[in-house]
Amino acid sequence: SFNTLKSSIQSVEAQYLSSSEQFNLSANQFQSTQEKINLEKATIDFIHKTEEETNARISFLTNEINNIDLSGKSLLEEKDADLSDKRSDVEKIEEKISENKSLSSDLEEEIDTFRQYQIEIQKELSQIEGEIKTLAQIQDDTQGNESLKSWTSQHNINTSNRLWEKLKIKTDWVTAIESALGGKLNAVLAQYESIAHRPPASMVLANLNASHAYKPKNNKLNSALDAIEISDPLLMNLLSEWLSDCYLIPKGESYKNFIGNLEQGEFLVNQQGDIFTKNSVSFYGKDASLNGILIRQERLKALQDKFPSIEKSYKDVLNKLNSAELQLNDYEEQADSFSEELKDALNELHQTEIEVEKIQQSIAYANEKHSNIKREQNELQVKLTQIEIDKTSKSSFIQNLEGDLMLNNSIVGLNDLEFDIDNSIWEGIEDRITVKRPKT
Repeated sequence: SFNTLKSSIQSVEAQYLSSSEQFNLSANQFQSTQEKINLEKATIDFIHKTEEETNARISFLTNEINNIDLSGKSLLEEKDADLSDKRSDVEKIEEKISENKSLSSDLEEEIDTFRQYQIEIQKELSQIEGEIKTLAQIQDDTQGNESLKSWTSQHNINTSNRLWEKLKIKTDWVTAIESALGGKLNAVLAQYESIAHRPPASMVLANLNASHAYKPKNNKLNSALDAIEISDPLLMNLLSEWLSDCYLIPKGESYKNFIGNLEQGEFLVNQQGDIFTKNSVSFYGKDASLNGILIRQERLKALQDKFPSIEKSYKDVLNKLNSAELQLNDYEEQADSFSEELKDALNELHQTEIEVEKIQQSIAYANEKHSNIKREQNELQVKLTQIEIDKTSKSSFIQNLEGDLMLNNSIVGLNDLEFDIDNSIWEGIEDRITVKRPKT
């Protein structure tokens, strides 16, 4: 009936609409899945490109590491040893400078001591020279005036000794013997038998011969000969002749204790040079012509004996001073040389320090670069690992999508078939409707 047909048409129409909607939904899902597949494939292509770039970067970094110069460590060890040697050289030079400075300081003090000693000895030497010259002149004046000196020269006795030059007397009795001998002290010790004529002035000539000695006759008194300290027997013979009647008054004693023991022609003398006889006293004074001649001679002889040793000491200290000054000059030259040597050594040390610092910086830079590259390589390895994971994940995902795509393609095909069937049914129904449609 018509209503049945109408109901059938509505049912087919609903079925058709449902198939059409299902078809459109399947077609959309298919397109969406295809787009996802294309996107994932593009992503995989990008991953492959990233992998290639990463591997290329790793190769580049590996080459960079191989090209890093890490030989600086052995060079640094060599330069450190060289630096240590140069520091040692500087220390040795500084030690030499310090030692030289110490030696120079000690030597300067020694030179100051030598100079002070030189001044003192020179002063003493000048004083001795002056005193010797003065005493020698005084003693020479006792030898008479120029005419008498000329006379002794003519008779070849001008170089003969005077008695006072040969005498040595006990210290306490010098003045006593000087007074007792009187003018005989200035006697010329020379042979007088060949003298042709008298001298122009008074003088005493004395022979030294082997004649017998005169012995003191008075045993109750102290002979003046006991005060003589000489070993020359000829000279003692002469003195025994001149002093055989002379006797000494002991120190602190009065002449009165001894005057009664004097024989005819004998006399006493005390330490002050006063001469006592039984009937007279002659007081000795500084105005005597030969006063002090023996003391002066003794002093002159002592100074003359002392002078060579003082002069030698002066020459010795002068030589030591000159030697010390030359040594100090050597030290000063050495100081200049050491200073230049230290300057050169410090320059070499500074240059070596700069070289060591550069090597250390180069090593630090190389180590830092090596570390940075290693770190980057490790990061890239991690990245490659992640890329492999991503590749596996994306490939699996694409396979799933492709499986879904095949399923959707089947559904779309089925829906398409159903749609075609529904479309045929619908067309058949439309034909039936057209045949059976009642006339109006």
